[in-house]
Amino acid sequence: MPDFASRSLIAVSVLLLACLGSGCASDREMRIESELTDSLHPNDEPRLHLELIEKMLDGRRAHAALAHLDALTPEAAAAPAARLLRAEALRRIGQTDPAWKIYEALLITEAAAPAWRGLALIKADQGDLTTAVDWLGKARDLQPTSARIRNDLGYALLLRGDLAQAKLELVTALELDGERRAARNLVLVLLLERDSEGAERLARQHEIGGAALERLRQRADHLRARVAQRGES
Repeated sequence: MPDFASRSLIAVSVLLLACLGSGCASDREMRIESELTDSLHPNDEPRLHLELIEKMLDGRRAHAALAHLDALTPEAAAAPAARLLRAEALRRIGQTDPAWKIYEALLITEAAAPAWRGLALIKADQGDLTTAVDWLGKARDLQPTSARIRNDLGYALLLRGDLAQAKLELVTALELDGERRAARNLVLVLLLERDSEGAERLARQHEIGGAALERLRQRADHLRARVAQRGES
């Protein structure tokens, strides 16, 4: 079966991934995808079709992904990997109720870890950060080598103000994968800890530019203000 952590975990919640949004696909990527689309048929090897659908989701084309999922054979569409992609696409377009039902059904399959993650992101989007952290913890325990899950958990912990635990998850995510999303969140933790020198050093190490660093500074200021406001209320 595919590695659901690295291959099938798509989409981000407005709350958890506000700082993590990936850019749209380049023109070259879209041309390659178009060529692949033209050459694919419903009876093609399902794994290749699912890979194409994942690329569509990565490129923020959830409606196109759903169209291709509809083109799968019934047998291919019933596979946990395909059902997970459908749930992710539905969540991305705001269809949380049907997405929730699919995620729940996947909790007893090999896709349980990403299913817990999907449910957690829905909860986070609804403002229930406590439940989101708990369920992301379940996902991490089921799939401890998933950088994506650890990154999401780290950011959720950051939002909750648990900077020490957030740093642990984000450092682990960074070492597992090395992608910029975890690096940006780790910079944000350092800024919240008022370690500007460490934040700037990490930003240089992971090629986070000045404009992106300034946005992270503004995000840190916003989070501090929100915490202070909660303390006064």
